[in-house]
Amino acid sequence: MFEPWKWAAPIANAWRTTLDIRDTWSSFLSILDLQEGLELNSGKGGWNDPDSLEVGNKGMRYEEYQSQFAFWCLLKAPLFLGNNIKNMSKEIYELITNEELIAINQDKLGKQGKKITKSAIPGS
Repeated sequence: MFEPWKWAAPIANAWRTTLDIRDTWSSFLSILDLQEGLELNSGKGGWNDPDSLEVGNKGMRYEEYQSQFAFWCLLKAPLFLGNNIKNMSKEIYELITNEELIAINQDKLGKQGKKITKSAIPGS
């Protein structure tokens, strides 16, 4: 709202880049689209935060949660869980503890992924 990615680095190590996410595929996609270009203002010591993970809240299909978790890892986003961990399925637990995805999120270079092409799928 106030573009904190442009000014917050000297006073914070993470800043929200969007309003609140909802547990829907369309909300996830719209927030993902809002990250385009923000990679220029993210790196070691200062991270863009597109909001918490909805993974496991039952509003999306498992494959959609896989997408959200993978993209949040690519974005170097803080991996804040928004689900109830006491009632989490084994499938969701295995997703959020996936060592390969977490390694992408935590790699030493600290470079956020960026969009390199627009979708060629009609209507997307």
